[in-house]
Amino acid sequence: MIFNSQGFTTVSVVCLLSWTLLCSNSRGVAKPIIPEDTFTSGMERDVAQATPRQEERERPRRINYVGIGGTLGFSNDGETKLGDGGFSIMSRTSFTDVLSLHTASVIGGDSYSSFAITGSPPIGGNRNRATAQRRRPPFVPFAGAGIGVEFEDFDIDPMVTVGADIPISNSVTGTARVNANFGEEGTDFGLVLGVGIRLFR
Repeated sequence: MIFNSQGFTTVSVVCLLSWTLLCSNSRGVAKPIIPEDTFTSGMERDVAQATPRQEERERPRRINYVGIGGTLGFSNDGETKLGDGGFSIMSRTSFTDVLSLHTASVIGGDSYSSFAITGSPPIGGNRNRATAQRRRPPFVPFAGAGIGVEFEDFDIDPMVTVGADIPISNSVTGTARVNANFGEEGTDFGLVLGVGIRLFR
């Protein structure tokens, strides 16, 4: 087969066009295409994973404290130290966001201690980090019942309590409560006031 100059030129042009198309197609295939929904889903997954940790950091701590203060006696019909009043030690131990153990002792020659299971409204929190300082409630009311122990004769009587804990800071809590002890000889009332320090979360 014999090619003349015109045939050679035609073949050259066809080869050049074919090579140009092949290179152009190769460059198009080499570029990866990332769908937008894949990128968006990845971001949403990262946010979803971060949200529980953020809520855990911003969740208010339960109130637990041991404190000191005083008791003002209102009546002494039952002849316990609660009705006399005096130097006091009190505490709160939270079992859940609602249930707690409140204790209060009046120290003296005839010491008296009360142990009450109390209920409180759950402590809510503002989950907006910009307003995190508002998460601390102004006060947490509580009410409950339990037993009162008079240690001189070791008498155990039913008692009730109602009051409020007042978070001052993350570590300091004020408390005010009225305790009533129902003994065989009569009922004693006392107003317990004090300040507690958080010892554990």
